[in-house]
Amino acid sequence: MPTIDILKEKYCIAGLSPGFAQGKRSILRYAIENSYIYCTAVNQGGPQPYDYLEYAKNNIMTGGTQGAIDSISNTKRAVHLTIKKLFELFGLNEAYGKENFPTQINILELLNAFPTRMIDTLNKNRNTVEHEYQCIDINKAKDFVDITEMFLMLAYPYLSHAVNGAFVGVENDNRCFEWTINLREHSIMTYEIVKSEYFEKEGYRIHYNISTKDEDKHHLNKIEIKKSNCDEWINYLDLFIYLTKRNTTKLPEPDSRGDGLFVAKQGDAHWF
Repeated sequence: MPTIDILKEKYCIAGLSPGFAQGKRSILRYAIENSYIYCTAVNQGGPQPYDYLEYAKNNIMTGGTQGAIDSISNTKRAVHLTIKKLFELFGLNEAYGKENFPTQINILELLNAFPTRMIDTLNKNRNTVEHEYQCIDINKAKDFVDITEMFLMLAYPYLSHAVNGAFVGVENDNRCFEWTINLREHSIMTYEIVKSEYFEKEGYRIHYNISTKDEDKHHLNKIEIKKSNCDEWINYLDLFIYLTKRNTTKLPEPDSRGDGLFVAKQGDAHWF
């Protein structure tokens, strides 16, 4: 049987993992990722976000008003393309893929994915340039290139290791649950796991050696990710975002195909 010290190396545990059981995750007693997904190319057959960033830097080097305006357009492409792929990874594209940019930014803010104020400022200045036909100072354009680069640095770990499934325990319930994103159906699926071992901690159980076989779990619920029921699915995605940020050092090996496909993988960190 594992000790609590061994478990906490791999699990998020209430009271032991700083920042875990807070906010939308306050009812959780433990969680451990059991699957993740990543994409082999953000933009199949076209420029990648970092390509657009390089275009923006080259625009800055040309100087002048035209360089500044072109730079803003390319930073916008880098940011919007990245967010589009993030929404696909977390099953949000059906509900929010065609929404305006402020609405998409609001969803990312609700999920605590990363700071969004700087990206909102970038978009507002882009609107001034593209829709109100105003000029922008070259030095201000440089600032937005830097903001875009910082945004890509924050966003790319999600594209390389987006957690889309986890085993969890909730307060006042000794069962082990599996939460997972069904990308094909744009929904959250929940299951009860019926085959595992467990460790007792302060009146609740932390399960381990958890079976991933379909016959060892019972389907409980399917929650469609829609605009009309945000309160129903936001807590699940909040956990997946949290686990993704926590596990950015455990990135998968690069996939050489570069065909833009999503690759889903099952984790094995829950085995002892």
